[in-house]
Amino acid sequence: MSRGREIATILFQKAWNDGEYDELDTVFAPGCVFHTSQGTMAYGVGDQIELIEGHKESFPDAHFEIQHVVQEGDLVAVHVRMTGTQTGDYDGLPASGRSVDVGEMLFIRLDEGDVAEIWGIFDSYSERRQLGMI
Repeated sequence: MSRGREIATILFQKAWNDGEYDELDTVFAPGCVFHTSQGTMAYGVGDQIELIEGHKESFPDAHFEIQHVVQEGDLVAVHVRMTGTQTGDYDGLPASGRSVDVGEMLFIRLDEGDVAEIWGIFDSYSERRQLGMI
């Protein structure tokens, strides 16, 4: 198994889907940064757990399916599909009971096998459309 596939499995199958956080400390390099549409932030195990727990309040049945993992040297591309039902408040929208099926891409730069940088691209337009926000 490639290191990229191993990281995707730990992040999505174990942490997001199964709620098992004990291997997250094997993923993130010290000083890891996450680049999002809201800006760049320092990122690590605690941030990942906080993100998962917060998201599960809105989508307790959220499930991630790894679609593709491509690794070339120290760069990894991960494509996942997230499904879930919004039963809690989310981004200003009260619980709607609506289901979503959306894609997400992560581009990861590894440093000595650990995640040093992440660029996240989430299909928020599709998610908002499915939730009736737009």
